[in-house]
Amino acid sequence: MPEAPRPWKDRIWFGGGLGLSFGSVTNIAIEPMVGYKITKNGKLSAGIGISYQYFRDNRYTPAFETSVYGGRIFTRYRIIEQLFAHAEILQTS
Repeated sequence: MPEAPRPWKDRIWFGGGLGLSFGSVTNIAIEPMVGYKITKNGKLSAGIGISYQYFRDNRYTPAFETSVYGGRIFTRYRIIEQLFAHAEILQTS
């Protein structure tokens, strides 16, 4: 008897990154992402994410301050449990 396919909600995963740096230069980065396991074994996945970065440099008068927003699409292949290849396109403004 063939194995029943996994429900789509079991194939979704979440990840991303968070970066914080404070001092005379402040840098805050928030980058959540969501992926979908395309293959049954979960080795190949693809997904989307958003990116936000706040940067402030107090070494200048007036201080330099900017925010950068972006979006990404990516694909990922898990080679072994601890290693994967990742390719993405990131568009920022």
